Amino acid sequence: MLEAALAALAMTGATTIVGAMATTAWENIRSGTHRMFRRAGATEAEQTALLTLLDADAELVDGAAADEDSGAVRADLAPSWNRRLTALLRNHPEAAADLRELLASAHGSGNSTSWVQNVTVSGHGHAYPVQGGNIVIHTAGPEPDATDEQREGPSS
Repeated sequence: MLEAALAALAMTGATTIVGAMATTAWENIRSGTHRMFRRAGATEAEQTALLTLLDADAELVDGAAADEDSGAVRADLAPSWNRRLTALLRNHPEAAADLRELLASAHGSGNSTSWVQNVTVSGHGHAYPVQGGNIVIHTAGPEPDATDEQREGPSS
């Protein structure tokens, strides 16, 4: 049960870190992430590499924001941050407190956007709700079936 809780915490941390990239909350999350790894015993070289990686990933997200594709970039980056945080928590379980503190600070660090979304669909309708991101839906027209051809009659 504890392993599942740590896995969930790591995933929440990963999505929070990646989600904060290219936002007003980024500097707070960046420094909190660095502090968390430093407290867990990261060497100077590891800390420098971590900051370089955080900055490079944030630049990817920022660059994609101009192309309105930042959601896809964040989705690509989240699994690698999940792996890093999972390894950190496995090797340094005491880091869980720092990660929880980071998550709590993320909710109060200028990331005050709040959404309420109610979606009702009836009949043959479709709903594609999204909050704080983009959704792209590609659909093809319906395939004609035999009844459509029969209604139109033979083609000339």
